[in-house]
Amino acid sequence: MYISHIDEISSKRIENEVTSGVTKQVLVSPEQGWGDYVMRRFVLDAGGYAPKHSHPWPHIVYVLEGEGVLFFEGEEHPLSGGSVSYVPSDTLHQIRALSDNGPHLSLYSSSRRRCVMDREVYDQLLEYVLHLDTPKENTERLQACRPYFDSVTSDVVMALVDDVMKNVDDIEKVKILVTRMIHSFSKGINREKRPFPRHIDPIEKLLERNDLINEQLALCSDALKMARTDGFSRELRTLLDQQVTTISQLISHYQEKEYRLFPLVEKFITEHRCVQLMWAIHDDIRKTLTELSSLSKEESSGIDEYNKAFGALFFDMKTMIMREEQILFPEVIRMVPENALLTMNEDQLESGKAAFTSERDADEKVDLLTGNPTLRQIVSIFNNLPVDITFIDENDEVVFFSTPDHRVFHRSKGIIGRNVKNCHPPKSLHVVEKILAAFKAGTRDTAEFFIVMNSQKIRIEYRAIRNEEGVYKGTLEITQEISHLQELTEPKRLLDWD
Repeated sequence: MYISHIDEISSKRIENEVTSGVTKQVLVSPEQGWGDYVMRRFVLDAGGYAPKHSHPWPHIVYVLEGEGVLFFEGEEHPLSGGSVSYVPSDTLHQIRALSDNGPHLSLYSSSRRRCVMDREVYDQLLEYVLHLDTPKENTERLQACRPYFDSVTSDVVMALVDDVMKNVDDIEKVKILVTRMIHSFSKGINREKRPFPRHIDPIEKLLERNDLINEQLALCSDALKMARTDGFSRELRTLLDQQVTTISQLISHYQEKEYRLFPLVEKFITEHRCVQLMWAIHDDIRKTLTELSSLSKEESSGIDEYNKAFGALFFDMKTMIMREEQILFPEVIRMVPENALLTMNEDQLESGKAAFTSERDADEKVDLLTGNPTLRQIVSIFNNLPVDITFIDENDEVVFFSTPDHRVFHRSKGIIGRNVKNCHPPKSLHVVEKILAAFKAGTRDTAEFFIVMNSQKIRIEYRAIRNEEGVYKGTLEITQEISHLQELTEPKRLLDWD
């Protein structure tokens, strides 16, 4: 049983490239025990709107008050207090508030089945997957589930991965279970190569990168075969080292996924825990590439060591490509609004300083108690601080990051509004959770780290932000490259420009 009140339920403001003036509350969901269903309340500002979109589940809309429009299959239908509508699955629709009649409030009940599969069959498959690490004890489940293997589709896999990660805390065990699961369902998953429309340019660029990676992996495989038959010559070692360098450069698109695509997955797809698993495998691949680079510097390293490392690399990278192209990308294109995908690479502020693109409001003054700088001046101040700053609010959502010339860590606009726990790889998530828990409990106010990354020496500090009453309001992350500071050994009081 679950009882609450709407005033006690947190709300989330949604403002992005496809949504404007929308505030959302999740009233009842699977977290409260309501199976695969969710009831949500939306408040749309005057003129506010959700994106035009479709999804494979129906939902019901009940309007509490205000006036607006329901766009449905090319036609607009008026809405007002008391209006009820049923939107069938897989139909293009949008809700928009009228611009001159005050706020539009609606209670939105989404009868969302997480995947197009009989619930009893799905539960059987989940039990089978959760026991894939003990094959001898899983025989009976295997026999019961085998008839359904070939009918498993990408949406079912996404939902199963989500449930596996809910039930299993050990990410290494999750990797084993999911790898074996995908092998079991491979026939259905791979029935059609790249089973999605081929007109989304950012996705096409990721596919092109995958093709280049496959080419490099094939070259590595050929070189290793030659080494086993003809001997591991210095020339072959040099060739493999060059290919490792090329692959290391090619996987820069993993960061594009982590900071541009994954936020869209989290925003528009309920079963999005798979992106945390993908991030963990990204890190495994990066680690293996680092190991291969180290082998090249050790003259004593032989072909057996290279074979072992390349074996791990081939497996992880090839399975990653399959998971992207046969599971993630089909669901992304089906579930994420096309405009959000087409614009996901635009204006990401990953390099260079933020600047006003319009003069509107740029010179508006802001009362900061100790002065009244303009918005333009405030942005300039943050751009020129000798540290990187990121701020998350009390709900753990990223609110702001500064854009100095040389950020230590990658940031993009895609992280704004994203839960900070989704901005970190699984291997460091427990540290993030521990810091936030201590800050919220009031037992700690700061956490400090020092790391060496490549040739950089980096200090990272987290500071709890509290209001006048001491109530936690967020966390400030401050990052600085301090190599030049560590070189200071004596006072410096004179200007040395000459």
